[in-house]
Amino acid sequence: MDSPITGQPMQEIEYEGVRIYRCEQSGGEFLSADALAHVARTRTENFCPDLEKELDSHAPTFGVPEEARARQLTCPIDGTPMDVINYAGDTNVIVDRCPDCGSIWLDRGELERLQIILEKYDAESRNQIAMIQGRLDEARSDAERRVDGAFSGSRFAFINRLVNGLLGGPSANSSRFDSMDAPGLSWSPDADAQDERNVA
Repeated sequence: MDSPITGQPMQEIEYEGVRIYRCEQSGGEFLSADALAHVARTRTENFCPDLEKELDSHAPTFGVPEEARARQLTCPIDGTPMDVINYAGDTNVIVDRCPDCGSIWLDRGELERLQIILEKYDAESRNQIAMIQGRLDEARSDAERRVDGAFSGSRFAFINRLVNGLLGGPSANSSRFDSMDAPGLSWSPDADAQDERNVA
């Protein structure tokens, strides 16, 4: 398979467990969309510490620079003109993709940059999900405590206090309500049986 840059045969190699093609002259790499997705999920290669430090503060960047659109490559597989895209929409790694077969050409060093950036995105996403999940769990526990507290009395006591509150009279169960943890009018079905026996 010939390089879309030099027209010379590319070298077939294995990288991160998949087959890719590398242009020795330009340093670019050509691989299928599935192979790139696999590479993006895999990290067994050790990259230059300076490159990792450079990309540590990488921020999402959208769009394709105008100068990147000036080049027109053809797909080594089917000869179709390739589209220039920002991989994943915001990595700022500008690659050439075949609209027919989906294969992708990356210039020298772009594959490593892409792996580092996507790994960073993945770690940030996991941290955000964990933080959101923690907040959801806390809110759920708080809601359950509020519900439990709101229904801590019995239905009979609830009605008794409601009626006496409306009539302004004393309540025979006032001491019971005064000792309740939950403020306001509240009742619990669990206390109904005892109150029924008392009434009988």
